[in-house]
Amino acid sequence: MSSVSSEAKVGLFVLAGLIILGYMSFQVGKQTFGLKNGYTLDVAFDNAAGLDQDASVQIAGVEVGRVESISLREGKALVRLRLGANVRLEKDAVAAIKTHGVLGEKYVELY
Repeated sequence: MSSVSSEAKVGLFVLAGLIILGYMSFQVGKQTFGLKNGYTLDVAFDNAAGLDQDASVQIAGVEVGRVESISLREGKALVRLRLGANVRLEKDAVAAIKTHGVLGEKYVELY
């Protein structure tokens, strides 16, 4: 018979799993795609219903930033976008709120 009980083995396995899960959570939390070094852009929309903070910002289907905040200013939804430092927009760039996925997740598309 083994000197370590089955319950102790399961406990050690669960503890190791929790430690690994915690470590991976911190690593994923650090992944900001370099956006902390990027810049912000404020965009006004008539209606930002369904758009969440931290939603994706995309150009041609490629994620280039995240929604940093959503607030109300002068009757419009003011959406602050955080874009990567390497993203360059033309003066005539247009932002639109789009939907993708089965659940209808909203994101901001820049043209």
